[in-house]
Amino acid sequence: MQWRFLFKILLGAIVIVFVGGSVVGLILTRIAPWTGVKPPEGVPTEKWQEILGGNPPAAKWLGILESLLAYGSILAFDKNATLVVGGWLAFKVASKWESWQNISRVPESLDDVSEVDFLRARRQWSTTLYLRFLVGTLLNLMFGFLVAIVVNAFR
Repeated sequence: MQWRFLFKILLGAIVIVFVGGSVVGLILTRIAPWTGVKPPEGVPTEKWQEILGGNPPAAKWLGILESLLAYGSILAFDKNATLVVGGWLAFKVASKWESWQNISRVPESLDDVSEVDFLRARRQWSTTLYLRFLVGTLLNLMFGFLVAIVVNAFR
């Protein structure tokens, strides 16, 4: 392998780490903002936004690692990259399975909030969460694949 190509591989990884997470975060903020989830009546907006509060920093790093996995699998395994990425997606779905079944039900109710309005808020919240999960995963993989295609074009 040539030193120039190794440099390009490293440069691609640096682009993913420093650009990918920010780009994906920006797109997710536009597509599925946490502020789009209206609080149930009786819950102050500030308190509701504090509860929803966005993603922890670890979520951004998980997305970056997901992009690096897609990137590295294309570069290392070429056509067999689908096995690596498919394995990751299977693991990701399996690890989320139980939490998705319960996440929109916790808590079951809030004091002084009508059940119907709380159901609406929970539904909006779980839909936003699920949308961010799906779109974020897709964007992370697409970004990793795109950078790998660009790097491979200069092989």
